[in-house]
Amino acid sequence: MQSVAVCLGCRRTINKEYLYCPWCGLEKTGDHGLEALDSVFDKLEMLQYQDRMKYIEKLEAELADLEKELDNFVLSTELHS
Repeated sequence: MQSVAVCLGCRRTINKEYLYCPWCGLEKTGDHGLEALDSVFDKLEMLQYQDRMKYIEKLEAELADLEKELDNFVLSTELHS
């Protein structure tokens, strides 16, 4: 993974090695964008975590429904035997 920085002009992520932003042309001066970058990636990480948790909850609900259906199926086959 390449290291990235945040452009102070357009706030897009750019390769840390670039001297100028390829998006807006602003000259990169130092690592002033590190705080902004940390903030952006912290927010992204939190959003990804929340999405994963929602997906897991959805899968757990579907699994519970499938288990109920399977229990009902097994019970009905035992009653018909």
